[in-house]
Amino acid sequence: MARKRAIIVGTGPTGMFSALELSKNPNLEILMFDKGPFRKKRTEDNLISGWGGAGAFSDGKLTLPNPKFPKSLNVGGQLSSLVGKKIFLELVNYVNRLYMEFGGEASNYENNHKKIQQLADNASTFGLRIIPTRVRHFGSDLSPLIVRNIKEELNERGVKIYLETPVKSIRRRNGKYLVRTAGKNAGEFKSSFVIVAPGREGADWLARQAELLGIEIQPREADVDVGVRVEVPHHIFSPVTDYLYDPKIEFFPKPFEDKIRSFCCCPYGEVLVEKYRGLLVTVNGHSLYEKKLSENTNFALLVSSHFTEPFKEPLRYAGRISELANMLGGKILLQRLGNLRDGRRSDPKKIAQGLVEPTLKEATPGDLSYALPFRHLTSILKMLEALDKIAPGINGDDTLLYGNEVKFYSSRIRTSKELEAAENLFVGGDGAGITRGLLQSSASGVWIARAIAKRI
Repeated sequence: MARKRAIIVGTGPTGMFSALELSKNPNLEILMFDKGPFRKKRTEDNLISGWGGAGAFSDGKLTLPNPKFPKSLNVGGQLSSLVGKKIFLELVNYVNRLYMEFGGEASNYENNHKKIQQLADNASTFGLRIIPTRVRHFGSDLSPLIVRNIKEELNERGVKIYLETPVKSIRRRNGKYLVRTAGKNAGEFKSSFVIVAPGREGADWLARQAELLGIEIQPREADVDVGVRVEVPHHIFSPVTDYLYDPKIEFFPKPFEDKIRSFCCCPYGEVLVEKYRGLLVTVNGHSLYEKKLSENTNFALLVSSHFTEPFKEPLRYAGRISELANMLGGKILLQRLGNLRDGRRSDPKKIAQGLVEPTLKEATPGDLSYALPFRHLTSILKMLEALDKIAPGINGDDTLLYGNEVKFYSSRIRTSKELEAAENLFVGGDGAGITRGLLQSSASGVWIARAIAKRI
């Protein structure tokens, strides 16, 4: 019997985990394509595409849901609403075990449930909502090891991996799919099954392919997350991070009552630069598993803006805000909180006089009020005031703010429960608008692979 073929577009978490699951079947030939390279080290220019995707050199956090708190099921994506709670929990626990097998350390940080509940109760008295999750942290030192181990395993299983080979188009021909590629392995490849998981970097490309294939893109609300990255001495935020390594905290401050949330907390970490599509420069953070990078902790505060008709370009809007900070600061703007409150620009002297040493040395001291909308700054300042009630000192004058940090969300491809967008063509991960993080992106790959396995 001739072997059937499955093509996977994208070698990020969705692609890797779908390949791991599919390669259990010897009757299936598997080809993987990605426009990026195999990356040996982190640089600001290659964080998004290539083997391992955006997760390869990320801070490496698996945000596991806490079944006792239903809202935690939706941290990092919408997979649970598609497949149901029981299947979702099985998938994420399975993925969690696989990460351990490929080099992740068996360590959860959130074990003191009594203290976490006390922390959440105390925060609620100040209008802060803490969503308890369980975070497994690999750090940007273990993450590259894990994705390299997965690649070696797939090579041993006979999976064909073609890097620096962008997919130009996907078309339906005589009951199969014709995948055209360029780059190092340019050609045409026919396949019975296709998994399209290009990540955030390939979201626009995926939307164009969907349109050409007649696949429906769900009308989505135009949501945009824009904010800053906060940096403080580690001991300032330790009353929270000692019990919640990556706290998920929401706040709806007056007068606008926009949602603002904490995101990607990096204890003993560094602030870093991230390029989006090779053009926009945004700020991010990372930390290591095995050692401290600094004596600081950094985390993002992101304001969610919800737009209605006729606005339909959230990515362009967020990009324009990022461009402002890039234009004013060259790359990243840096300001002391006290200077921001006083309406004064930070300069190198003011930064040096402060008690917090910035970990992103190339950031330009400046004035964030020129780069962020008034309502965003208002919400950020209000949340820092509230956080100061549970982590005294975080609202101090010397707290550092880097801008801008922006989270881009992809258009949602309409799919079945199995994430099938067209006959035998499946989409998954962040680029399809289904997930927003490492764990759920990986789990979507496993779920897709299981659906395909039933048809072979």
